[in-house]
Amino acid sequence: MNIESVLSLNFITEIQKGSFVDISSIEYDNRKVKDGSMFVAVKGYASDGHEYISGAIKNGAKFIVLEDEKFAKDIDTSVTVLKVKNSRIALAKLATHFYNYPSKQMELIGVTGTNGKTSISTYIYNYYKQFKGVESGLIGTINYLVGDKIIDAPNTTPESCDFERLLSDMVDVDTKVAVSEVSSHALALNRVDGSEFSIAAFTNLTREHLDFHTDMDDYYNTKAKLFTDYLKADGISVINIDDEYGLKLYNSLTCEKLGYSLKNSDADIYASIESMSMKGTDITLTFSGKTISLHTKLIGKFNIENILAVIGVLIANNETTADIVAFIEQIESVKGRFQNVNLPNNIHAIVDYAHTGDALKNVLETVKSIDIGKLITVFGAGGDRDRGKRSIMGEVASKYSDYSIVTSDNPRTEDPHRIIDDVLEGMEGNYEVEADRSLAIKRAIEIASSGDVIVVAGKGHEDYQILGKEKIHFSDFEQLEKWGR
Repeated sequence: MNIESVLSLNFITEIQKGSFVDISSIEYDNRKVKDGSMFVAVKGYASDGHEYISGAIKNGAKFIVLEDEKFAKDIDTSVTVLKVKNSRIALAKLATHFYNYPSKQMELIGVTGTNGKTSISTYIYNYYKQFKGVESGLIGTINYLVGDKIIDAPNTTPESCDFERLLSDMVDVDTKVAVSEVSSHALALNRVDGSEFSIAAFTNLTREHLDFHTDMDDYYNTKAKLFTDYLKADGISVINIDDEYGLKLYNSLTCEKLGYSLKNSDADIYASIESMSMKGTDITLTFSGKTISLHTKLIGKFNIENILAVIGVLIANNETTADIVAFIEQIESVKGRFQNVNLPNNIHAIVDYAHTGDALKNVLETVKSIDIGKLITVFGAGGDRDRGKRSIMGEVASKYSDYSIVTSDNPRTEDPHRIIDDVLEGMEGNYEVEADRSLAIKRAIEIASSGDVIVVAGKGHEDYQILGKEKIHFSDFEQLEKWGR
């Protein structure tokens, strides 16, 4: 891309013309700058990219995009300096332009909501990649999948420049369908600006991230942007109308939409749960004028809701009923999402990512609905995050568990015992505290008997703990295997 192309964009003002024409890359991290890069100085929460302009130039940046013009006064005249009103929005638009609008070259499907995003996105990806053999890509919490490459995922939805780069890499390997989890942080921080979604799905909205959003209304309005700001004019929305915020969204939209429900038989997609066991769930499914009985290996109302979201997306993308049903009957749990681990002595363990009150309720309520012995729950709450949800998680664990062990999750820079104290404010009944997560899992196995179920909640697929600012290796699966021998 050359500078003339950039200057044709109407949100750019040139305040210094340098001697270089061709732009080699768009970067917001000065450490990734190379010769000929355009460095966009983004104002963040922890740091201000304007402070790193000199470092970017030292590393080879020949183009600087900034909001604050005072940082331009000492920049060498060989470097082009461009002024924008909002460098975060500019980063997204510049990256989209640099990578030639990759979302226009594939079907881009977005999934948002508090819970279920990872499972739904993964199932949709698996449908196209594995079941149909269509080249597909995935951007989400566990990892990013581009062609045959598996890329670590530092954020559920990456920064805009990285997001567009991933989509561009998908175009290079002839990707037809890309599925992305779209977090509220991503929507608030303009990470998907410039991208166009063909289909957008909404799962639910429960208390989460209120350390970032001012209140639930702000959280909802941010999520709604995926449907109002980033969905194509002829795009289709798929929405859980059993959720109060989902119903509000459904009623507010004028685009083509599909509502799914476990309560309203008049919904576009409706399911009735006939029976459930640790071996799976039998459901009666009604959609597209058809009523079908099928079995899924997945367990729990929340998992059936996830299945309905997947069905909605596939219907929206004109997939056949036969293919949809055949796929649903073969899918397995996503790693760390209600994943069953068999222990000796007929003890079952379930590892789940549940780290909010509502997600924990979904998991525990599901287990209690099945004929089991005791339910023992091991859980904690994350540090440096919404404190208000901690006591709610404690209350939920107390209500549904026969016995709870309160432990650490990712305490980060907070004192683990202070986090536990917050959790205990909601606790009643039978519980104990063991701040060491490994020993908490050991203790759960020690007190479990034949037929009991241990739920280890909060970390799911994660294979680390964050203690202070250090990330150490830790896997709930490995700990269950270690202490369950």
